[in-house]
Amino acid sequence: MAEKTALEKKADFIVREELCMATVCSDLPQEEVVARMRSRPCGTRAGWTLSEAEFSPGIPNPHPCLDNPNTHKHYLFSA
Repeated sequence: MAEKTALEKKADFIVREELCMATVCSDLPQEEVVARMRSRPCGTRAGWTLSEAEFSPGIPNPHPCLDNPNTHKHYLFSA
């Protein structure tokens, strides 16, 4: 078995999926979060894409996690 890369060791990646939206909390770089979501099935041809919408008025996408603001961000994806 191959040894894990530094990014694989930082596998803090939590997803909450709904019908057409998903939220992610992760300490991984944004590019890695997007790549992992693109590889997840979602039931649409476009797949999961990083949403241009805000979480709610005044809360940008992405934004720092309230529990771990120094290491984690929350991302909003749409299908």
